[in-house]
Amino acid sequence: MKQLSNWSRLTAYYLKEFVPTILLAVLIGWAIHTFLFTGSRVVGSSMEPTLQNNDYVFIQRQAKIKRGDVVIFDAPKVDPDNQGQKYYVKRVIGLPGDKIRFDKGKLFVNDKAVAQPYLNEEEAYKGTEAAFGDPWDLSSLSKSSSWNKTSQKTTVVPANSYFVLGDHRSVATDSRYFGYVQKKYMRGRVLVPFWNGSKATKQNVNHSRDHFFDK
Repeated sequence: MKQLSNWSRLTAYYLKEFVPTILLAVLIGWAIHTFLFTGSRVVGSSMEPTLQNNDYVFIQRQAKIKRGDVVIFDAPKVDPDNQGQKYYVKRVIGLPGDKIRFDKGKLFVNDKAVAQPYLNEEEAYKGTEAAFGDPWDLSSLSKSSSWNKTSQKTTVVPANSYFVLGDHRSVATDSRYFGYVQKKYMRGRVLVPFWNGSKATKQNVNHSRDHFFDK
């Protein structure tokens, strides 16, 4: 009986000392996963060569989105022709109010040339031109019937929306095809973890917002 009593006291002690700590750790982990960071893997080739299929990345939730950021968003909510993919990973080119055009093989935002070190020459020119010709701008793109209705017949990026492109321009399904991505469908900013990827990859993902325009 005495031995049982000692065991009960020992059990009560450990419950009192460690269960709150464990619960707190679980709560903190849940909060970080829900509101701050989570991990994910890239699916597909639309961001090659910057991000390869099956690359592991972090998703920074609640991030303020800037030009040049690589982002993840709900694919079915944005692309009516989506073939079952849950999320798309693309690069933000235009913010609300921006004017975007492609002219003589160069991409411009508000008449300033965009630096695109993550693209090879083929993708920067023929890949970006794709089926849309050279030149194109938001006005010409938005006349397409494939654009979602809220995006059609626009000349600038609407409020609470973004214009996105894949780095593998010749194969990427992006805003040229389906229109703008509304803010409410954004799931976060993509970051390459410190142990994964080359220095160039981290520069072109984590720090692209810092060198978006040509100098």
